[in-house]
Amino acid sequence: MTSKAAEKALTPREGRDAVVEFVIGTTKQLEVTGWWPRNGVAAADECGLGGGVLGASYSYDHWAPRGTDHAGDAERVAAYWESLGMQVRISDQGGPVVYGSGGPVLRADFDTNASDNVGALARCSPGDFWELNEEDQAERDRGKVLPGMRV
Repeated sequence: MTSKAAEKALTPREGRDAVVEFVIGTTKQLEVTGWWPRNGVAAADECGLGGGVLGASYSYDHWAPRGTDHAGDAERVAAYWESLGMQVRISDQGGPVVYGSGGPVLRADFDTNASDNVGALARCSPGDFWELNEEDQAERDRGKVLPGMRV
């Protein structure tokens, strides 16, 4: 996926799918095991589209027990994100933390402090976050497996 294509306007659900795919894809770059969605399913939140207009943006994260090659893991994540067209920087905050923006998501981070954590936020899209979360939950209640669910 090119950076230009990734940054095209997405529907909120396309943003949800992209952020989940991005987080899971990032975890697959590492030898760390035991990843889980600590904060649950991908969820929409309110965001601003500009001019006082509100929209919706999904976020998602995965956590795992802390790996042993913190600097190497940070470099692998940074290289992967750069390959996706993201702007990336690494900061040392008691352990390497990778910050990225652009590409398939609005922004993301990979933190190696107390545990390993990959989190990302989709771009803001027109839509009502409350209704999106209600509709997603209704689909899960009917047995539909949505992106970001543990099965």
